[in-house]
Amino acid sequence: QIENPLYLTQSKLVDFCHDMEIAVVGFSPLGAASYVGMGLAEASEDALKDPLVLKIAAAKQRTPAQVLLRFQIERGISVVPKSQNPARLFENLELGTFSLGAEDMSELLKLNRNRRFNDPAVYAKGWGEPGSWLAKHGYPLYE
Repeated sequence: QIENPLYLTQSKLVDFCHDMEIAVVGFSPLGAASYVGMGLAEASEDALKDPLVLKIAAAKQRTPAQVLLRFQIERGISVVPKSQNPARLFENLELGTFSLGAEDMSELLKLNRNRRFNDPAVYAKGWGEPGSWLAKHGYPLYE
């Protein structure tokens, strides 16, 4: 399980996991909204309000949350959205009823900021840093 919101795509780590046949589950797939409330992120880092996400959501007649969750699914990443809201639970069930397509996916991937809220270097010293096994084999965590 890795932190994997829109602004932290971790493409090399995801590629490594897929290459090694390791299932990837992305936490915080909706982005920084909960971190804003804790003072760990700025309101501008809320991917649910990103202009491109809003544009795609409107074009697909979906919610911004559905777009962000579908983005991860199309990348081969499992998501476990949490909600107690019946309307949102129903929306989550509809994630398999639409696709984003190559153009939308490409544009969304360009929004990566490498913005990390849970830094593994804090609790897994050296993993993926320059010179580590992961980095030497083409899968650095930090780029």
